[in-house]
Parts: sequence; structure tokens; C-alpha cells
Amino acid sequence: MIGWRWLLPALLALSACAVQSPPRVTSATLPRAYEGRYLWAATATESGYQVVLTIDTATDANGTILVHGSVHYEPGDNQMTVDGVINPVTLALSLRESAPNHVDAVTAGTFEGVLSPDLASLVAIWSTAGDGRLGGLVLRACGEQANH
Repeated sequence: MIGWRWLLPALLALSACAVQSPPRVTSATLPRAYEGRYLWAATATESGYQVVLTIDTATDANGTILVHGSVHYEPGDNQMTVDGVINPVTLALSLRESAPNHVDAVTAGTFEGVLSPDLASLVAIWSTAGDGRLGGLVLRACGEQANH
């Protein structure tokens, strides 16, 4: 069984790297697809969910990068709209989900995390509004911009 306790050290390590590196992210350099895993903290299992995050648009706005796209979770064929904000200096990010294709999907919460300095990975912690349930998201860039 894989626990989620590895997530916080990974998030802190990526955050430390992001602070030490010069900003390299713009709406043009941001990869448009990430894939990886999501695990609920309380029920983390080896399987968790396979996740594909697709960024359809990225726009430079007021010193931040606004992103819009979709996220797909398997098993369960759960798909949702994603909107978020990336700080191009610290590489911190905040993502919100909405418009799920299943009525029982949990969308009341936020992913707070960080991009790696090379933009090749994304680590974030989900916190559900209200009950505070936590989960961990670890993704790697995929597709054309994965190795820029």
C-alpha cells in the first residue's frame, strides 16, 4: 500500500527548487498536458486514480498565468473542467474543478501546489472545502512540450 506521506516532502522539495531558480514559465512555455496519479489521503491505495490534466488555454494576465482546461480520472471515467492560476516567479499554482460529468464528484475544494523549475512535473495537495479531506496529485508533463 502506498501512503500519501511522501507528497509533503516532494512538495516542499519542489517548492525550494522553484524559489532558487529564475522564472521560466510563460503561457507559451507551459506544457499543455500532464499525467500521473491522485490519491485520497484517508484511503490511499496502490491504485488510486490515473489522471490526465489537459490545459486548453494559458493566458498571461496581471503578473500571473491563467489556465483553463479539463481533468480526467480513471477508474470511473470522471471528467471535469479545470481553471487555475500560476505564479510565474514562484511556480506556485492553484487549481479548481467544476462541471463534473458525474453528479457525485467532489469539486468543492482546491488543489494548491507547485510546478518544478523545468515545468516537467506538478505536485499539489487537494483540500476539500467544508470537511477538509486531503488528497495528493503528482503529475508529469507529457506530449510535445514534455521535453522542452
